[in-house]
Amino acid sequence: MFAPKRLLLLPFALVVLLACSMPLQAPKISQGQQPDIGMTMTALPLQQTQIALQLTQRALSAPSPTPLPPTPTRPLPASATSLPTRPLPTTASPSPTPTIASPTSTPQSATTTSTAAAEGLPATATGNLYCRTGPAPYYPAVDIMTAGEKVTVLARAPKRFAAYWQVRTPRDKVCWVWGRWLNIQGNTDNLAVGKVPPPPPGAFSIRLLRQDTCFGFRFIVFSVTNRGPKPIESLKVVIKDLDTGYIYEVPPTQRDHIYHCGAYVDPLKPGEEVELWVTLRGANLSGHTIQVSGEACTKDGLSGECVKRTPFNMAVP
Repeated sequence: MFAPKRLLLLPFALVVLLACSMPLQAPKISQGQQPDIGMTMTALPLQQTQIALQLTQRALSAPSPTPLPPTPTRPLPASATSLPTRPLPTTASPSPTPTIASPTSTPQSATTTSTAAAEGLPATATGNLYCRTGPAPYYPAVDIMTAGEKVTVLARAPKRFAAYWQVRTPRDKVCWVWGRWLNIQGNTDNLAVGKVPPPPPGAFSIRLLRQDTCFGFRFIVFSVTNRGPKPIESLKVVIKDLDTGYIYEVPPTQRDHIYHCGAYVDPLKPGEEVELWVTLRGANLSGHTIQVSGEACTKDGLSGECVKRTPFNMAVP
């Protein structure tokens, strides 16, 4: 049933094969003859393909061009090896919160005060002062300061020696003065505590107690304490009434003993305190100002190691 269609298709296939095997030639157009538009559109792509093949063959057969010599280069200087850069602007950060100093840190003002205290504080004497080897009146005097003199305060005394200061005098003496007559400039709390030397043998303190009578005679009574390291064997005390000019003292016959209303104390041991009675020969010194001086020694007859007490004034009650 399908055999006639196969026989009809065979002649048509032969015609197509013959047409593909024949070379294509552009149709010749005579002068005045119009070209066939369909034929022209078919031939143009074939011609462009042939031209492209020819150009490719020429490019492959053409000699390679001579390479150009390299362009000479100049080395960069060492400073130009890295390009200069400008730092990028940064966002301003908030100021840090100030740190509060710990209690152990020393403020600047305290440091300055401590330094000044270490070097000494200026002071002025407001009265005449004895400058002693230690912070007590029973230490020997080594210098005398007058009112208005300038000194340097170096240290303060321990608590048991109230109101005494170690100073350097204008005569370059380092000694101790009583602070009642000293005007100190600055904070004394930062001053160091001075080293107190031991009292010398024969050192003694004396203070006024009262007026009294013994066997009908009037006496002035003092308290005497041995402040030295050795016993006191002899003692001299002199009293001058500044109101009348009269002088009262322990008689020379009693200087090797300490008289106590009919009794004698001999010797006065270290640290021991006794009453010393000095006769007034009937005078009454109540309300008077007296000047007291004295000397104590480790042997009889005011000999051995002795300490002299500088004169000091007191009012008699």
